[in-house]
Amino acid sequence: MIQSSLGPDYSKQYADFIEAFEKLFQIKYDESIEDMCNMITNVLITKYQLSIKRLTKIILLAFQYNYSSRENYIRILRHIGASFYKISVKQFPMEDSIEFIVMHDQIDKFKEYITHKRIEQEPYFLEIPDLSRQFDYNPIKLSLIEVCAYFGSVNIFHFLLSNLICQKTQNCLCYSIIGRNTDIINECLKDNEINNDCLKYIVSSHNNEMLEYVVEFKYFVFEEWIQSIKVSDGFKYIIKYQNLKAVFLLFEKDKNSIVPWCSAFPQTIDILRNNEFPDKTDYRYRNIIHFACKSQNSDVCRVLLASCNKFRVNCMDNKNMTPLHYATKLNNKVIGEFLLSYGADINEKGYYGKTVLHYAAENNNKEIADFFILYGANINEKDKDGKTALYIAAECQSKEMVEHLIAHGANINEKDNYGKTALHIASNYNYKEILKLLLSHGANINEKDDHGKTPLHVAAQCNKKESAEILLSHGANINEKDKDGKTALHIAADYNYKEILKLLLSHGANINEKDKDGSAALHIAARYNKIELAELLLSHGANINEKDKDGKTALHIAADYNYKEILKLLLSHGANINEKDKDGSAALHIAAQYNKIELAELLLSHGANINEKDKDGKTALHIAVLYYRIETAKLLLSHGANINEKDKDGRTALHIAVNYNYKEILELLLLHGANINEKDKDGSTALHIAVLYYRIETAKLLLSIGVNINEKDKDGKTPFHIAAQYNKKELAELLLSHGANINEKDKDGKTPLHILAFHNNKEIAEHLIAHGANINEKDNYGNTALHIAAFYNNNKKVEVLLSYSSTIN
Repeated sequence: MIQSSLGPDYSKQYADFIEAFEKLFQIKYDESIEDMCNMITNVLITKYQLSIKRLTKIILLAFQYNYSSRENYIRILRHIGASFYKISVKQFPMEDSIEFIVMHDQIDKFKEYITHKRIEQEPYFLEIPDLSRQFDYNPIKLSLIEVCAYFGSVNIFHFLLSNLICQKTQNCLCYSIIGRNTDIINECLKDNEINNDCLKYIVSSHNNEMLEYVVEFKYFVFEEWIQSIKVSDGFKYIIKYQNLKAVFLLFEKDKNSIVPWCSAFPQTIDILRNNEFPDKTDYRYRNIIHFACKSQNSDVCRVLLASCNKFRVNCMDNKNMTPLHYATKLNNKVIGEFLLSYGADINEKGYYGKTVLHYAAENNNKEIADFFILYGANINEKDKDGKTALYIAAECQSKEMVEHLIAHGANINEKDNYGKTALHIASNYNYKEILKLLLSHGANINEKDDHGKTPLHVAAQCNKKESAEILLSHGANINEKDKDGKTALHIAADYNYKEILKLLLSHGANINEKDKDGSAALHIAARYNKIELAELLLSHGANINEKDKDGKTALHIAADYNYKEILKLLLSHGANINEKDKDGSAALHIAAQYNKIELAELLLSHGANINEKDKDGKTALHIAVLYYRIETAKLLLSHGANINEKDKDGRTALHIAVNYNYKEILELLLLHGANINEKDKDGSTALHIAVLYYRIETAKLLLSIGVNINEKDKDGKTPFHIAAQYNKKELAELLLSHGANINEKDKDGKTPLHILAFHNNKEIAEHLIAHGANINEKDNYGNTALHIAAFYNNNKKVEVLLSYSSTIN
């Protein structure tokens, strides 16, 4: 390749820096590391002041571009005293493995291998790990021919091509740049062009010989790259891999192409001092001062600010960050002073609304905070979350910073967007010293956040016993309520924090205090099945029969959730087993509704009133039948439940079973002696209901066991009247076949035929007449069926009645 003559002065001036990185990225796997370690120590660390942390990152980056030398890189890291993490990667290929054979270009072994075995390449042949990323693992995955290009295995590469086993790809060209084998590179260039991806690998691997070749002979490619750098982040690889050679080559080609990012290199200070540059930004709106600050290049920053170029000191990037924000985040007071002396806005808000004082608080840097405050920083400025510097200092457990800011007049009770003060935060994280400090300076101990929670609520919620003790010892209101009406005791019960609960009770917390739902701590213990908590509350005198807004006691709640152990505990402590809620339901009603057999047995064994009624007059048996709980109904009946007990509508369990057509329960009730002629408040028997709701099979069953077929309801109607009124032909026939009185009158003196006359049902009317219905029977008003039919213009019925010689007059 031709040696470039571009940028000789700068390249020579920093030749040791450039050479050190070239050697670092090209070290051989069998090479001694002594010279490399000396160069790193003397040049990169001592002369150019690269930190161990920065060097560690770069060496781990080099690992991916020189994988065969991985053991040497590990030795170098140990030599410089780096603490590097271990990452889970595939084991390095063992000797005689096909991967090892390809990596080391052992062509004879390769030919022998493929005569006996098939090479697996799916989904890839070899993976090169990226050890620079601790969490975002991003390996290079290579096919067989790409592995040859990457490791410079020229013999196997040509064998694969000549035998048509593999084909060249654009990726082969990219990886051949890492492998640095001229024959492979030239072969790949026959079918592929150098593109921006290739240039990325040239820069990243420090293949500066190739870079000079591109500059010298691939002018248009290089120009295209320069343009891409101007509009995107192509330069990030130059910075990330510290390729200073690329900076100087770009400068010689187009000096403006290295702006604004060149200030990330301290070695560009002479270029920046001796040249004029426009104040332009990259695609993230960062200008040249941003890059100098982000890279902590103090001397470069001073030169830029003092130059005649007039770079904008308050320029904001796409995160609203100014150079001063970056300098402060990195704890660089020197650069901060430079920027302020050149007009940097100290109260400008950056990312998430943070000022430089917020960043100083995050970093616990009192010196910088002092300097900013003296320079006029607003000490109570808030970020987008409403946090002040004091709030952040408390959040970061920076006691000295909190004390410092208070001494400078910070508002100790300032709230964030959620109404929380620094005291809430100290309580949340159990920062005891900060908590004491804030209280000693007059922080409002009972201040509430947007949910009405005081710091004591927060301590209880986060199970911070020590914080709670400090707050109580300083006079926190132990029974203060939040927006849900909860005290700290409620919250401790919610989270089952028994130690916090004991502490609160020992300090006099009201054990029976209710929240907005009327729940006391004991209700909560029952709701969440916390037996030990319930025992603790009961041992401290909790009212076992206390009711919530729904009238439920803890026993009701235990029954609701079928928590038998809690229920036993409550009963053993004297809970009223028959206590009713606002619906009049006792625990037994709840057990019946939800078919909790064991629970019902438990309640009955403890003396629950089996015939207790709710506000609708229903017993547990009514409820069991209503919800079709057969097993519960059996249990209740076996324990002597009154089978004929009536609800407020006068209905027995039998009425309900007929109403909902629950045949199996109906049979159960009849088997246990239910009164089939019992009437509800309307005087209806089970047969009336069966006819009304067209329950034919149920009606047959009732008739088969002797129900009174002519029983009348409060309107004097028999089941036959009901059948006639609602045109139930099949039921009418059934009732007639069982001896129903066809001429029975209701309280208005109407027979079923009168009722049919009103409804104009010709078919049933004919059926009744055929069975001996008296067509001339009069009601209490002297009307026959014919009168009614004629009055309502029921022509078909009139015809039927006349055809049977009904008297017209």
